[in-house]
Amino acid sequence: MGFSPDGRLLAVGGRTVELWNLDRREKTILSWDFEEVVQRILFSPDGRVLVTVTANSVVELWDVLTRRRFYSLPRQNVPIRDIFFASDHRLIVTTENSHGLSRFVTFGCEP
Repeated sequence: MGFSPDGRLLAVGGRTVELWNLDRREKTILSWDFEEVVQRILFSPDGRVLVTVTANSVVELWDVLTRRRFYSLPRQNVPIRDIFFASDHRLIVTTENSHGLSRFVTFGCEP
């Protein structure tokens, strides 16, 4: 679950992702086609991009305005530890292998 930076949208994960417009009390289904449960949700600092991470380590980026997926990071063979945005708006994804070593993947995320 995550709030947009302006506090007007709430994204709720599960087998689907629901976007709630809190001003209008309206729900929109972002997607029905997740293979696994969405465990992490994060809005970009400007609120234009929503990041979802599933239990099987699939990271997808969504355009909040159009409600369309515009990027899918290839499935990771290790668990996703964390996702966050750097000050330059690049998404950073950290993973951990069986030896406890972290790897960082960064990329720009403009819809």
